[in-house]
Amino acid sequence: MASSKNIIRIYNPKDSANTVAVSTYILNVCILNKEEHILLNDPAIPFCEADTLFVVKDQSKFKDIKVLGSILDSFLIVKDKTIVCTAKDQLNCAVVDSFTINLLRPHPEKLCLVTVDSATNKNAIVYEKTALKNTKLFRIYKQGSTFNQFDLLTERAYGEVNVYIDNLSNPEAYSDFYKVTAVDSCGYESVLSSYHKTMHLSASQGINDRVELRWEPYEGLGFPTVNIYRGSNPQNMQLLAARPGNTISYSDINPPRGVLYYQTEIIAPNVCEIKRSGDFVVSSRSNIDFASATATNDLLKFKWDVTPTNQDHVYKIRIDESILRTYYTMIDGMGRTLLKDKLDSKEVLLNLEQFSAGVYYVVVGASVKKIIRL
Repeated sequence: MASSKNIIRIYNPKDSANTVAVSTYILNVCILNKEEHILLNDPAIPFCEADTLFVVKDQSKFKDIKVLGSILDSFLIVKDKTIVCTAKDQLNCAVVDSFTINLLRPHPEKLCLVTVDSATNKNAIVYEKTALKNTKLFRIYKQGSTFNQFDLLTERAYGEVNVYIDNLSNPEAYSDFYKVTAVDSCGYESVLSSYHKTMHLSASQGINDRVELRWEPYEGLGFPTVNIYRGSNPQNMQLLAARPGNTISYSDINPPRGVLYYQTEIIAPNVCEIKRSGDFVVSSRSNIDFASATATNDLLKFKWDVTPTNQDHVYKIRIDESILRTYYTMIDGMGRTLLKDKLDSKEVLLNLEQFSAGVYYVVVGASVKKIIRL
C-alpha cells in the first residue's frame, strides 16, 4: 500500500504569516474504514474577524475537496471556528482533517497611574503594556469640557515607552481625567479603560498666620494615605504630614515665615513599570502651589494687588506708596524666576504675551498672588 502527501492550504492574503497548511495522506488503495491525516503546524493561529480566507486545492490529486461542507475557494470567518476539510481520491477513499481558527481580539489595557511630571510640570500618563497580545498601538483619551466625554488625545506605538507627557495639560489650574485603549494588529480597538484623575492642590493664607491647603483627591485607584510636602523652594520639599487617604484639606498652623511651596502625594498600591527604561513609578504627585506665611499685621504694610486689564495677557500691579522702589518677581509653577523689576510707580503693567498659557505667581516681599495666562 502506497501513500502520497498532498496539501490543502488555507491562508489570509493580507497576512502571509497567518497561514495554516493542512496535509493529508490520501490512500491509493481504498481500505474500508481506514483514514489517516496529519496537521503540519500549530492550528491555533490567530486571524482577524471578517478576514476572508482562501483555499488552494490540488485538483490533480483530489477529485472532491470540501471546506466546511462546501466546495469553496474562499470563506469568511466571523467567530472562532473549527474548520473541517474533506477530500476524496479517484477511488473515492475519503480523509478528514480539521484545524481551529481563533480570532484575534484586542487585549484590554488599563492606566497604571497619572501624575504631574517634575521635569516638565505637565501631566504624565503611565499605562499598562502587556507582551504577546498582538497589540499594535495604544490610544489615550482625555475628558474635555463636557462631562464624561473622552476625546482622543494621542496614539502611541507599541514599541514606544509606556509613559506619555500631556503637553496640553495645565496641572496648576485644574485636574484632568484620562482613559486608554489598545488596538490590535487587525485594527480593532478595545473598550475604554476606567478613568484616572490627577490631584489638584490649592494653597492660600488663612487667619492667624496659617496656610490652608485644599485638594481634589486622586481618582482611579485606592490608597490609604495622602502625604503633604512643604519647602522653601520646589527642589527642597520635605514631608510635612501624612493623613488618611480620604482627607482633602489640611491647615499648616505653624509655618515658617516667607513664601512656601506645597505638594500632595499618594502611593500607588502597585508599582508601575516603565518598559524599556527599567524605571518604576510608585507615586502620584499633585501640582506645586505657593502661599505666604507672612503675618496679617505685616501684610497690611504691604498693600498691593494685581488685576487683569482690558488688553489681552496684560496685568496691572497696583501698590501702596509705602512699598515704592521695592521689587516684584514673577515665577512659574516650578519656582523659576521669569520676570523681576523694581516698582518705580504705583501702577506697573505686566505683559504675559511672551509666555505660554498657565498659572503664574507674582511675589512682592513675602506676599504672593496668583495670575492665570489664558
